[in-house]
Amino acid sequence: MNPFITQNNDRISIDSLKASIIEEIIINGALEDGDRLPSLRTLTESLSTNHVTLMKAVKLLTDIGILKTCEKKGIYLENRSKCSLLIPKNAIVGAILPYSKPGNGYYFDEIASFVESKLKADGIRLIVQNINWTGGDINLAIDDFSKYYRAGALLIRLPEGFTDKTAIDRALLRGVKVILIDSKIVDSSIPSISVDNVAGGLTATQHLIDRGHRRIAFLRNSLADSPKSSQIEADRFEGYKQALAINKISITDSFDLKPRSALFSDNLLINHLFAQKVTAVFAYNDENGYNLVNYLQRNNIKVPEEISVIGFDNVSLYSHFKLTSIDPIRALMAETAVKWIYSDAAEKRIVINPILSEGNSVCSIKDNEL
Repeated sequence: MNPFITQNNDRISIDSLKASIIEEIIINGALEDGDRLPSLRTLTESLSTNHVTLMKAVKLLTDIGILKTCEKKGIYLENRSKCSLLIPKNAIVGAILPYSKPGNGYYFDEIASFVESKLKADGIRLIVQNINWTGGDINLAIDDFSKYYRAGALLIRLPEGFTDKTAIDRALLRGVKVILIDSKIVDSSIPSISVDNVAGGLTATQHLIDRGHRRIAFLRNSLADSPKSSQIEADRFEGYKQALAINKISITDSFDLKPRSALFSDNLLINHLFAQKVTAVFAYNDENGYNLVNYLQRNNIKVPEEISVIGFDNVSLYSHFKLTSIDPIRALMAETAVKWIYSDAAEKRIVINPILSEGNSVCSIKDNEL
């Protein structure tokens, strides 16, 4: 179903009034089926209309089953789910994504660019709203797109720990298609495209093992404004542990590197890596991976000849050096999102199995010994 519904200019006043009843009274008033609407006098005053025009709008909403009138009792909400059919939409898709910065923004810029190129051919505009990674203002952004921009669809990357979906519910009531990118809501029917981070962590670690590495460290998240232990980090670490267990390699706490500790000051990390005879590091994401490579090279440690490094996200931050990484296949995310914008999602949840993308930062342990 095409989500973009335009207004009938011949009936602009009635159509606008019907939309206002739905927006201002039903949705903003959080009315449920069976609830009574305010009195006719209150409605005419709050909606800045007259009694005759209001009753025409009420009758039209009653005829299609949204409202019902009971003589001497008032007007009641009959079927809230039908409200979305009458709210006009503009040819706009909103994208609510993290701020553009290494480690997350470049990741989502590629998705937004692909979606924009596909929508532009049909005259549909993509508007990107970048929010704080913690998502403090995400509900405000959702309401802005669904109520004021009247977007036909929303692509949203939810922040870690997101639970308050009231703004999403309001958008759905307005008939806005909501598609979650690289995130999901547990026990929800909202279409989502996410990445199997456990499988990706296993693939990264297994690649190092296949190249002969056995003493492999895991580098955790170093972003100062991120949760200390996000679910993404936990899933990638779980994949790391699974790969070690499958290959009967013991897991040791000394290989669990936490960048906030004093371990990362001066030469402590290098001393630690060599003391533990670490030959390879799986970095939580590519930003961490590139930072580690820079740190090692500044201290005259050759990558990958002395220590191999693999990342996650397949984000290219430097033109002269390509980090071996795990690719979450962002093109597939974008293609699926565009498909769902134009038609109802046959599958409500797609989980992408990421793949290896080889660069110059990993070599065989045998090569190390040459």
